[in-house]
Amino acid sequence: MQSRNISYIGALDQLRGFAALQILVYHAFLFISYQQVYAEPFTTAHWLKTQNPLSALLVEGHTAVALFMVMSGFIFTIGTHAHEIDYRNFIVNRLLRTFPLFLVMIFAAMAVNPDTSNLYSVLLTVTTFSTHPDAVHGGPFSMMFWAISVEWQFYLIFPFLIIMMRRDGIKSALGLICLLIIFRWMLTEFGASALGISYSTIWGRLDQFLIGMIAGHVYVTAFRKGAGFDLLALVSAGGLVAYLFVFNQLGGYPADAIWKIFTPTIEGLLWGGFILGYLSLSRWLPGFVSAPLQAVGLISYSIYLIHMTVVDWVVRNNVVVDDFGLGPAGNSLVTIVVLVLPVALLLSTLTYNLIEKPFLSMRRTYKLKRVAGFGARSTPDSMEHTPLPRRASLHE
Repeated sequence: MQSRNISYIGALDQLRGFAALQILVYHAFLFISYQQVYAEPFTTAHWLKTQNPLSALLVEGHTAVALFMVMSGFIFTIGTHAHEIDYRNFIVNRLLRTFPLFLVMIFAAMAVNPDTSNLYSVLLTVTTFSTHPDAVHGGPFSMMFWAISVEWQFYLIFPFLIIMMRRDGIKSALGLICLLIIFRWMLTEFGASALGISYSTIWGRLDQFLIGMIAGHVYVTAFRKGAGFDLLALVSAGGLVAYLFVFNQLGGYPADAIWKIFTPTIEGLLWGGFILGYLSLSRWLPGFVSAPLQAVGLISYSIYLIHMTVVDWVVRNNVVVDDFGLGPAGNSLVTIVVLVLPVALLLSTLTYNLIEKPFLSMRRTYKLKRVAGFGARSTPDSMEHTPLPRRASLHE
């Protein structure tokens, strides 16, 4: 399905597919292995501390959320380059892209937890306040709602942010990032949780959207496929592994420490560099790898919202493949490969085709007349390509 607003870049779908899979494996590994070791509901009290830097990608796999956030800012920036934005149509497109499945999950959560089945709870949830105690909460059906709320808060302000960047350049975005770090520190001084505001609110995640916008600026002004950007991908990937390892050694996700006011920025910068580099490096990826990743990217939104229902069912029923004597970690990974992943992909394929896809053709163009962009060519070399089958994105 062709988008009226954003040219198709297959590498971005590959990144979406990777991010969705990383989130799925991360949650499944934590919940399943914890259940085997402690035989009780999951808490962060026994957070894994890894001795292998590469395994930090698994233990701290929540970093994939940052990848999604950075991609949002990146994709909207390159998609609206040198055009005014029709704000109403932009918001309508966001509704058509995100709300059909979101509403289905809201009503499912209400069925699981009837105590939240009231108008006030629904209004809080659909108006970007899903983390409020009175919002709809229904176990695995609502576990990922917080990220949809943060995304929507960004959608509402993006058209204004891009106008600011066109007027003042990336210095305005850099200034906002510095201001956000200061505000996070101020909020912690007044009793806010450094973990909470940095991870699950716009106060932390806006850094990553803005870094995505800066990366989009670099893309439309300076991007060229070649060794330089290939190297950027490799350096950024190495930086992410090192960062996540140190992050884990300092206490990992559960740590509520002041240093976490800096982690959204560091994580965003590393993912921003990796996105730019991967758009070059991906040309070396063989088709038998890139094609499946793009297919998963197509249904990544469904995977993101649906996967915890599968993980929770496996944990509740203790359905674990433990025939090979691999221990909790090995058993968890085998169970993910032979059970959780296939079921989640099948279910997500169904929800994409039956719930998401019918609304995608209703989207409108939100790009108006051409305006001065960032003073660069309007068509980056990587966007000059033979048209490929359209993959509908969360961010278009």
